Amino acid sequence: MDMSSFDGRKRAEEGVFEPLRHPYTGEPLATGKGAPGFYVRGTAARSVQMRLAEMQKEAKDAAKDDETQEAAMERLHERLIDGAMKYIIRADDKMEYDGQPVGEDPELIRKVLDGTFPEMRIVKDVDGSPITHEIKDDNGELIEVPKFEMANEPFAQQMIKAAEDGSRFFGKTSKG
Repeated sequence: MDMSSFDGRKRAEEGVFEPLRHPYTGEPLATGKGAPGFYVRGTAARSVQMRLAEMQKEAKDAAKDDETQEAAMERLHERLIDGAMKYIIRADDKMEYDGQPVGEDPELIRKVLDGTFPEMRIVKDVDGSPITHEIKDDNGELIEVPKFEMANEPFAQQMIKAAEDGSRFFGKTSKG
């Protein structure tokens, strides 16, 4: 058996196409040839591993204690976009932004990703009561706060999930 067909790292480097889906319904924005989406590398790709190492260094510059909730959400949004940019190779050939082909243009790719913003909601149990967890306040005292989850799946998050799905990159040969 020729094991080269199971070279997941090679396929992860070459990338796969991920169509864009509606952030709330999960339905594809379009289907067939020319559907909007991006070609993304997988997390096992050597080039991605280098980018992820850089991103981890940057992530150590975490949240500021005095930032507002809006600023924290904007920072989360920017991190999602930065994360997705590590995987994206290029847009589908027919995808445009304001009449310009997106292609490999990082500025236009960022504009597409910036078009959908993450929304958070409080996680609730089966009875509809908020689920909480304990954190320490500024005085070191434990307090209970609601647990939050993302209520939608912005385009950037979709690309990150596609890149992290190792099964998409394993067991097939490239048709390049």
